[in-house]
Amino acid sequence: MKLFVLIACLATTALAQVGSVATELTEAVLKKMAQSSAKELAEIGGDATVRAVLSKAAAEGGEVAAREAATLCERFGPAAIQAMKASPARMAQSLSRMPDDLAAAAVRAASREPELIGKLVATLGDDALLIAAKHPGVGTSIAEKLGAEGVALAKQLPTADAIRLARAADDIATVARAERPAVFAKLQRTGGKGLDFLERHPRILLTSAGVAVFLAVKDDILGTKDAPGLIERTLEKFRNPLSIFLVTIAALIFARVGFIITRIIRYRRSKK
Repeated sequence: MKLFVLIACLATTALAQVGSVATELTEAVLKKMAQSSAKELAEIGGDATVRAVLSKAAAEGGEVAAREAATLCERFGPAAIQAMKASPARMAQSLSRMPDDLAAAAVRAASREPELIGKLVATLGDDALLIAAKHPGVGTSIAEKLGAEGVALAKQLPTADAIRLARAADDIATVARAERPAVFAKLQRTGGKGLDFLERHPRILLTSAGVAVFLAVKDDILGTKDAPGLIERTLEKFRNPLSIFLVTIAALIFARVGFIITRIIRYRRSKK
């Protein structure tokens, strides 16, 4: 009984200390925002919103979370409060882990869609926030539609290729669960070149036959992130007047392969 009372007293004391720290941090944050960001502060709901978010951060994650949240507010102003609104402690932790060159973009992304970003971070981890910052406008869509596999792929892509991945996301999402690891593994190897193939053959992933064809195309033909494909190697090899003829022949062969692939898909569909 005495032990229980002692534990309860210690817990109460700890909570009181956290509450005191949170109050001090909140007052410091409000003072700074009032001086430098009064208009933005009013737009997010004023002092009451700041107090609610920082108080919840402290309640959810203790003093560490409260200090992380306060530091973010000092760096990014009211936008940080908006970014953490849905899940203060978890978002403060995630935002604090962002690379310096993406921290501001991460705050902007989370402040635009606090509920969605908060949900994605809770289910997919910090990388969901990272791709939202790295690929503004498409990162959250990729995470929402393609889950952890899409996040891992988008993390490695430049934004131009991430945009193409977002365009293909609905088709990729239809791939059967058993086949999805192989599709993502191929896209991880081939990067933009694999996405280029999907753009040239729209809807190829909508059938099992089409998925089989995509997986069967050799990386040596498509090219990978580190190695050129057939057409690129041909262009590099032939740099003289004869090159126009040779490249034309290579292009015709490549087009013929695409035509055959299309015929195979149509034939298999007709047999179903």
